[in-house]
Amino acid sequence: MGIIVICCTISPKDSYRDLARDILGKDDLIEYFVSTPIEVCEKRDTKGLYAKARSGELQNFSGINAEFENRL
Repeated sequence: MGIIVICCTISPKDSYRDLARDILGKDDLIEYFVSTPIEVCEKRDTKGLYAKARSGELQNFSGINAEFENRL
């Protein structure tokens, strides 16, 4: 009997994803990349985090003031 865990995260750096793969094992980690236009993300943002990131109030926000390393 196995356990399946679905975990939605934003892992902006390749090194973070590599660490998860090292911990879980490359055969036990399935990574999906969902590319959504930034305009759609901002439109769906009910907490106003994108606006805070754009104003400088929120730092290191992927896609606004922090890079996302996409190896695909």
